[in-house]
Amino acid sequence: MARTRPTFFLVLILVLLTTIPVMAEKEYKIPEIHVEAWITADGLVQIREHRTYVFDGSFTWASYRLPKRGYREIRDLRILEGEQAFVNRNTEEKGTFRVLEDDSDVELQWYYEATDTTRTFTVEYTLVGALVAGDEWTEFFWTWAAKGREKSTEVLEVDLTLPGVVDLEMGGDPVTGGDPVTGGDPSPSIYAWSRLVYPVASIDIEEQSVSMRVENLGRSRAFPVRVLFPVAWLNVDAGQAPYAEQAPYAEQNGDDLQNTDTA
Repeated sequence: MARTRPTFFLVLILVLLTTIPVMAEKEYKIPEIHVEAWITADGLVQIREHRTYVFDGSFTWASYRLPKRGYREIRDLRILEGEQAFVNRNTEEKGTFRVLEDDSDVELQWYYEATDTTRTFTVEYTLVGALVAGDEWTEFFWTWAAKGREKSTEVLEVDLTLPGVVDLEMGGDPVTGGDPVTGGDPSPSIYAWSRLVYPVASIDIEEQSVSMRVENLGRSRAFPVRVLFPVAWLNVDAGQAPYAEQAPYAEQNGDDLQNTDTA
């Protein structure tokens, strides 16, 4: 009998190991981010960011954070998946989102159920006072991907439309037009560049829009872009005067301008 005990205990251990559930590690990626942005003639900046998540495992919430700097006010906050809008109920129920705020950040958290799948969520918001206007030029500086964010980005694309081509509410249709100053092609009056050295970003200016693209952007690298256009394209008497207290371009490093998390 004594000789059979080791075999018995070995079999028992194997049975226990096969019956005890093993918690598999879960992982997610955000390989693609596509952003549509508009600067309206009254100085508002409207941003619609489509974020593609690849889930390996089960997840129930995600977040998006913005610091309280570089603009005076943020409003019109929305979370969507396709045409389906999440409801702002400040709960943790599926299909809802909530807004958390402290002295330094605004955070959006939204709730869903996702297991081993790919989903695309859209974050929308409007910035008030995000522009710096001088006598001749208007500056819009924004970091489209933050340094130190949770995940690296395989593809980041941004399409920014400047005043004169579009002046719309979120979800509206664009109205095309020429340069309000010259009446011709407005692109020679637009300047855009980034401090990102590697990977190399492409920035193209066509008519009154700026298209930006960067690939394989590591989580330790930010993607800040500065855009200049004539101040004459703005209607500064429309009640949304451009912000004049933003830190100069050289003083902004984009370390925390946008960040995300999920679980």
